[in-house]
Amino acid sequence: MRQMIDNQALLLKTVEDALAAWNRKDVKAFSEYFTENAEFTDVVGQLMPNRAEIERLHTQPFTTVLKKAQLETKEIRVKAIRSDVASVDIKWETTGHTKPDGTLLPSRYGLLHLVAVETGDCAISKQEMCSKFAVAHNVDYTATYRAREAKAVAK
Repeated sequence: MRQMIDNQALLLKTVEDALAAWNRKDVKAFSEYFTENAEFTDVVGQLMPNRAEIERLHTQPFTTVLKKAQLETKEIRVKAIRSDVASVDIKWETTGHTKPDGTLLPSRYGLLHLVAVETGDCAISKQEMCSKFAVAHNVDYTATYRAREAKAVAK
């Protein structure tokens, strides 16, 4: 069961694939990267207490204010907690998001913190996704700092 941490490339692929689903606005695929009882706190502090709520509460922004938004990773850091648990910090920048009226907003910068847990032995099960996210906290620096300061903090 040490596959996830021993093969960090596998964990990073899971992260990249989850973010690709976010960029496609594929809410179903995005939510599948979370455990059934995962908790996700979004940038406005809204808690989603399970995978179904993560899917439900990402549907509206994915079809409105985030419809054209793209998330670019600036840095990814992984810290092993145990052989089957890791902390993942993703510094991000988003572009293309809008106000509800469609007005384009400037770039946003933030940090997505994930706790990844191993879901099984990939070598035996041949499954693509060896880990899922049990906890997610998303922070938008842009709301705290002016845009220029947020960009500096995100670097």
